[in-house]
Amino acid sequence: MSSKRRGELHAVVFELELPTNLKSFVFADISYMSKMIDEQEVLFDIGTTFIVTSVAFDDVEQNWVIRLTGTDKGLDIVTKEYIDFYRKRMVALTPTIKLGEFLIIVGQFEKARAYFNDLLKLHDQDDVYILYNLAWIDKCQGKYREAREKLDRAYEKENTNDLPCQQKLRDILNDIGTIHVIMDEHEQALNYYHQAMKISSSSAIFNNIGLAYKIQGRYIEALEYFNKAHEVSDGERPSGHYEIGITLDNIGQTYNYQGEYSKALDYHLQALRVKQKTLPDDHMDIGISFNNVGFTYNNLGEYDEALTYYQRALQVYQQCLPEIHLEIAILLDNMATVYYCQKQYTKGLEYLYKALHIEERVEPISRLTLGRTLNNLGVTLIAYKHNDEDNDKEALDCFRRALAMYDANGSAQSSDAAISLYQQGKLHHRRKEYYQAHELYEQALNIQRSVLPQNHSATLKTQATLIQLKTELESNEKIDVPS
Repeated sequence: MSSKRRGELHAVVFELELPTNLKSFVFADISYMSKMIDEQEVLFDIGTTFIVTSVAFDDVEQNWVIRLTGTDKGLDIVTKEYIDFYRKRMVALTPTIKLGEFLIIVGQFEKARAYFNDLLKLHDQDDVYILYNLAWIDKCQGKYREAREKLDRAYEKENTNDLPCQQKLRDILNDIGTIHVIMDEHEQALNYYHQAMKISSSSAIFNNIGLAYKIQGRYIEALEYFNKAHEVSDGERPSGHYEIGITLDNIGQTYNYQGEYSKALDYHLQALRVKQKTLPDDHMDIGISFNNVGFTYNNLGEYDEALTYYQRALQVYQQCLPEIHLEIAILLDNMATVYYCQKQYTKGLEYLYKALHIEERVEPISRLTLGRTLNNLGVTLIAYKHNDEDNDKEALDCFRRALAMYDANGSAQSSDAAISLYQQGKLHHRRKEYYQAHELYEQALNIQRSVLPQNHSATLKTQATLIQLKTELESNEKIDVPS
């Protein structure tokens, strides 16, 4: 290692003190196996933990010296269950694949991509796993078409083997289904998930089926599958595994859509705690949990708390995601909703237009996310300039475009679509276009009664507005009220 400082890079020497009386501490001198004869190498077992005892700069050698002491305290953090899980996982993978997957898990996507691309050029025997992991990276970075192409190649390679690995085929089918969900092709997605289920079930497949149902507004079915995923996870993964946090987040999101905000907050906070124990601070999944907690606080009317979590999510995303990414757009939309609730309409519009700019450039376009942003934009425009003809026209166009998005992605009977119908009805109501308003309110109410729990606040609000409209018309005796 060079002893010179180079820009922001610094030379570091680690000095390890290795007590021989620790129960959890397993290590061996493997210098004799090294290709570098002048290096002294030590191999440590999984779960080995050190305490940092000092950090100091050596002025003579011009490098940092970090002193570490081995400890048994890691057993309190990294449980035997967790260590055994990863030992079994590693047995199934070659060392080259293990390193690349580790880079993905800690969110180092570009390093992982470069690593797996180098392996692919070598015509490695693990080319199916390499393609699968490259597709995983593409999916995380929003490059969905590229991900699908790699998954198709991986499936073809594995399926044409003399003895294809059924678990590999299952996992590839599951991930192809996920790409179809992202592209708003829910029936195709469910078809791939069920093909995967014919091979064997897993918590990941249950989770993904739940997501497909959630997007379609089928919340009861979604919860059923998310709960199955959570139950299966207990047997598949060690307690505290970060993927359990993803399932908890999915359950929380569904409760949010059903208006059960306290339940949702409990699940999202559980998810955040699980992820923070096992993932680095700048991991995308940590950002997603911050966003979910913020969204729930917003629903509970705790706007300052919501913004605090949204800002934390934004800090994470700025470290790990490209500027044009769907998760950033979702976050900006959520932040705009807080500003709307605080009557900061100018700021809300600024964030909504930023979100829209991203959503219209993401490939493929997420119609569900775009529909929500268009709906929020319409509502904010009306509040920003009340009774302004140009604003009303732009808002009406936003609501109609939002409904077209929901119709195109198969969620025309979701609570999101009901919100757009209701808001469009309110605009017609204010403009005294009563028949249009009545029809839109009725459509919204029918959807809400079919997909939301009884006495949900959104349903009650639509009912009250419809009664108000009928009362206005009857008292003014202007026109007959539709029955």
